[in-house]
Amino acid sequence: MYSAIPRRNVLLAGCLLMAAITILLCLSFLHTSGSHGWSTSIATAAKQELEDDCEPWKTAAHLNLNITHHLSTSLRSYDPSCQASNNWVSRLKDSVTHKTPLPELMNKELLLVGDSVDRRTLSDVCVKTLGLEMIKHPMHSFAELSPDGKGGIPHTCRVEHLNLTMHNYFFYGFDEADMWKGVGPYNPPGKFTARFEMFEKAVQTLPSGGRPDLVIVNVGLWELLRHHVLYAHKTPNDPVDLFPEFQEAFLGNTVKFLKGVRRAVGQDARIRFRENHTPGTDESNIFTSPAIKEGKKRVRYTGVRIDTMNALIDRAIEIVNTPASGTGEDDEDGVGSEGDDIRLWPVGKLMRPWPWKMWVEDDCHPKPGVLAGVWGEGMLEYLARAPRVERV
Repeated sequence: MYSAIPRRNVLLAGCLLMAAITILLCLSFLHTSGSHGWSTSIATAAKQELEDDCEPWKTAAHLNLNITHHLSTSLRSYDPSCQASNNWVSRLKDSVTHKTPLPELMNKELLLVGDSVDRRTLSDVCVKTLGLEMIKHPMHSFAELSPDGKGGIPHTCRVEHLNLTMHNYFFYGFDEADMWKGVGPYNPPGKFTARFEMFEKAVQTLPSGGRPDLVIVNVGLWELLRHHVLYAHKTPNDPVDLFPEFQEAFLGNTVKFLKGVRRAVGQDARIRFRENHTPGTDESNIFTSPAIKEGKKRVRYTGVRIDTMNALIDRAIEIVNTPASGTGEDDEDGVGSEGDDIRLWPVGKLMRPWPWKMWVEDDCHPKPGVLAGVWGEGMLEYLARAPRVERV
């Protein structure tokens, strides 16, 4: 028979065990604190939880648009293991209001490289929703200020207590003829190559030293406008689709653009391509407009052109992600021999079922509120899931 262990000894051993566990738990939360005094173990735990291959926007999903309460818009994925949080903008707003931690977004940097949709999204989230300011910069530097700047200049939104920074950088598409000079609040250089060279310099002045955690890129609406101007007198009738030679050039330029962005931001940043949404086109196509059919009217956008452009973007991403043939040619453009891992953010497809008059402000821009509830929510979801880039 086994000898009985005194009850008081069992109780004593249990107490000692609980004390040891308590001490270990306390020590685990006393690791080196971040710049705002929060335990890095909290951020690490959140990091481990979110940093996986789950991308809710890429799953089989649908978007429930709420135009009355914009931040109640939600993305529903049919993959039960990969669900969107649907509350990042609201959580960030609460964090800004009460100065509470939000570990998943703490010490992170987002860079939007695209057009006025990005700038308006950043403004809708930062200024109109969070009550913060948009800091203006000259084209060549995020470290300098340009308080009187207008139009397509770089901007920064900074959430100080989280050390969270979000930036945008504007391009006029792939134009090399400076065709937009003098149009609106023009900010030179207008030629794509010269502007991209300036962008590369500006990236190095980011607070991260040129190593953001997430880069969301886009090109599309300005290219559709360029197509509209270039081919205005090529045919007597407005074409439904993009001209073949324009498609070929757009594909090649998009591949170069993606490789250039990768070279500029380094190998560790996560890059996602914001898919183009379909602007107001119900009456702006050859099928439903007699004026267009008869050659009396020409338009910038058609649903067919948008779909073609998005398909070309998909193909460009596939090309950039394909491993090199072993010649070593790709090593110089920033991608490397193993190919990249750029993915599409299909926000355009998910917005397409909703009548454009519900959510489009003009002929191309989503309305305020919708920008924060859809595009803002999406960019923060991607940012929360992006791995933190290690910086020196």
